[in-house]
Amino acid sequence: MENKSSIAILCFLGLFVIAQGLTFKYEDLEQYYKCWTYSNCVSDEAAQKIEDCLKILKPNELKSTFQYVEDNYYKYKNDDLPDAVKEYCNDYDDETKHDAYDKTLNGVIAYEKKLCGEDKAGECSRLGQTIGCVFSYLDELKQEGKCKTDN
Repeated sequence: MENKSSIAILCFLGLFVIAQGLTFKYEDLEQYYKCWTYSNCVSDEAAQKIEDCLKILKPNELKSTFQYVEDNYYKYKNDDLPDAVKEYCNDYDDETKHDAYDKTLNGVIAYEKKLCGEDKAGECSRLGQTIGCVFSYLDELKQEGKCKTDN
């Protein structure tokens, strides 16, 4: 369960890939939404693999991203990542999850632009590596047809 908590980062970092130069159609983003909801809320195995990707980032970088989103785009009831994941998985219906996803996405993209605009090359590089790792795994889940939830 502890590993699942780290998957919250998917919601906060997952779509940095857009700002890193890859452009997705709305339909593609919807497919990724289902995969990371699966990763967040259903699969312990997916949680562990994503956890491995997240180890690229420093803990303070994850915290800073979450805080920026909370302060500017989407306020979760809980102020720490593990509890925010529980909130997302257990308290939100599908419509609320989509809303959290969309607003968090906008916040993450804005934070990435702000961060890289401040010339923090090391942190930008680690975010890019993390995103590549995460999305590679989400693509694998999608190809295997595992991005299904009870919602």
